[in-house]
Amino acid sequence: MSAALGRFAPQLKGAAAQLLSAAAAVGLGVVQFFISIVVAGLLLANSSQGARTSRKLAIHLFGNRAEEFETLAGATVRSVTTGILGVALIQSLLAALGFLVVRLPGAGLWALMFLIAAVLQVEARH
Repeated sequence: MSAALGRFAPQLKGAAAQLLSAAAAVGLGVVQFFISIVVAGLLLANSSQGARTSRKLAIHLFGNRAEEFETLAGATVRSVTTGILGVALIQSLLAALGFLVVRLPGAGLWALMFLIAAVLQVEARH
């Protein structure tokens, strides 16, 4: 056993480093996700005051066209969010189908993890 470990030690070290890097990236993504939930909750709790402040700022910056720009900003945020969630759902469905085709044990759990990673937009760095 020790001879085999000695022989494959460089490959194992490289694989372990990549695995730890990927785990750190996923962990960071999860932490960012929870922080964003807290920030969103705080913003939602003060949403009426935030809306008034946003409207005053828009009027100050855009004058008579403030309402038009507010509507455009809201539509942009909704469209981007819908796009991210839509692409993540499509990717997860295709991944789930692939998992089922190769008969991966726990395919549903893997597909759920894939969906979460796709929504978080976890990227692999090489």
